[in-house]
Amino acid sequence: MKRGILGLLSVILITAGCSLDSMFQQPQVTVIDYELVELPGDTTKLLIECDIKNMDSHDGDVKSVTYVAVIEGVTSLNMTYTTPFTMKGNQTLRMKLPLTLPTAEAALLLDKLNAGKSLNYTVTGKFTADTFLGTQELSLNVSGTAAVEVGIEDFFIQPFVEMNETEGFYVTDIGSPPPPFGSNQPVKINIKEVIVSNKDAHNATVKQMVYTVNLEGVNSEKMTYTPSSPIPISNTGTPGAQIVMSNLPMNFSYASLIGVLNFAASGSYYVDYTIIGTVLIEADLGSGPIEFYLPVNTSGSNTLLVSP
Repeated sequence: MKRGILGLLSVILITAGCSLDSMFQQPQVTVIDYELVELPGDTTKLLIECDIKNMDSHDGDVKSVTYVAVIEGVTSLNMTYTTPFTMKGNQTLRMKLPLTLPTAEAALLLDKLNAGKSLNYTVTGKFTADTFLGTQELSLNVSGTAAVEVGIEDFFIQPFVEMNETEGFYVTDIGSPPPPFGSNQPVKINIKEVIVSNKDAHNATVKQMVYTVNLEGVNSEKMTYTPSSPIPISNTGTPGAQIVMSNLPMNFSYASLIGVLNFAASGSYYVDYTIIGTVLIEADLGSGPIEFYLPVNTSGSNTLLVSP
């Protein structure tokens, strides 16, 4: 009798310890490469080519895939792929899944988004599939490195954006400390000149620049510079293939920049800087004018002057 009870308990415990999820083997996913679908707008649209290997001997009919990817630190939108497909038992299926990233957060990623570059990724989510055990949710959790197959310069050669090294930064408002010693006004500084050089065979127009500046390890607020009218740039190799944008504003926290300001107050002071962001371009690439964002990533050393 005792043996019968013990045997029954063993069956119950074994059954309870085996979830349906573990009885159908999780698929193995490997990202092969990335393809840019179109030039970045408010969002950047990619296709991620991947191998999906069914590790189980049974077929699985996938109804949907939900996932989020992090590419070089940039998190995608929540994605859902709803075109059904079948994972044949013990076979590998190569397919392309769409991925949408917020362009405003992806300036550094865009700077690397060119054919041949390798980008780190993490993809998490789940497959919803009909298997011999019924409808199941199979986990998706992979990471690694994959190369860019189609990038920005397959559509448009990125312009060269740099600060004019003969002109520096100019403090236009010293700001004030937080209460009770002041009204907590930001320090206001202008970038005297930024040069944009067109490297593409198409004429283009600069419409806007969104950027953050780091001075000696201190980040500015995210800034937007819109010229009073769009600035045309001729195609590369022709006169006018380079334009200048003047007096681009920056705002810094008074408390974070006070150490730098103390040096600059006595006169000319060289600071290390990095400018990261995007520039909004309009160009006709053959099917009428379109707007798109291209990355800005430039650094160096220049003077910081307090205006008299």
